[in-house]
Amino acid sequence: SEADPDLYRDSSEELLIWAASLAYDIGEWARCSALIERRKQQDALALILRACALQEIGKHDDALGLADAVEKIALSPDEHLAASLISAIIIGCRGDQVGARARLDQLISNEEYTDSPLIGYAYRFYEIIEDYDEALEKLRRSVAWFERFSLEKSRAYSQLPMAIMLARLGHVAHAKEVMDSACSALSMTD
Repeated sequence: SEADPDLYRDSSEELLIWAASLAYDIGEWARCSALIERRKQQDALALILRACALQEIGKHDDALGLADAVEKIALSPDEHLAASLISAIIIGCRGDQVGARARLDQLISNEEYTDSPLIGYAYRFYEIIEDYDEALEKLRRSVAWFERFSLEKSRAYSQLPMAIMLARLGHVAHAKEVMDSACSALSMTD
């Protein structure tokens, strides 16, 4: 039988964001971006997801443009925070450690974000700009922050760079414990 093209017309926007989220989760960032681009409604969530996907495939200028667009239409503190996090990681990866640090410092000290689970990412992103000791401290805070909100997968992704840094500093047994904890959490969430 022939499929009815109007069957999901009222849900198409939500289906596109759902499919884009799935694509992002499996590392199909170009597909994620393309799916979101097909949406008629480009709300903050869609723009944030697309900016994250574009950042992953090296389209940093496009991702920064979307983060700026989110800043203009954001309706919640978390939407503003997500846009700022995207900008911080891109400018840090581009070598502007001072600018990235300033942005991250501003985010973690902003009382408006005290109860946002997203601050765990701000702590994690210090790994790209700080030396091992400072980055390790921030990664510990990231892990604790995600534990506070029961975000096991996010916690595990903060534990992975933490384990690498611990191993490089000679704390191999502790690094193995942290790595095992992260691997266990990730195997349970798949």
